[in-house]
Amino acid sequence: MKSEQRLIDFANETLIGQYLTRKERNIIFSYLEDVKDKLLLDICGGTGRFANPLYMKGGDIVVLDIDSVALSVLHKKKFGNKFGAGRCSKNPF
Repeated sequence: MKSEQRLIDFANETLIGQYLTRKERNIIFSYLEDVKDKLLLDICGGTGRFANPLYMKGGDIVVLDIDSVALSVLHKKKFGNKFGAGRCSKNPF
């Protein structure tokens, strides 16, 4: 496991992790069918496991997490200008 790779990301590389992620995404997308140009807040969003697909569907995403390493990994993913991230302790909401 890479030093910056989070345990949850490592777990998601396994077959059961991929299965669970698909199930969780299906639940999320069943509630959030149309996210285009909507502002979404992902609290405890980590490295963007769910924020990324919502961003790809056109949502404006703000991810908050207490883990600065996870946020650092998230920032390296280059989502564009419709994506923000920050620490939960500095929650402006």
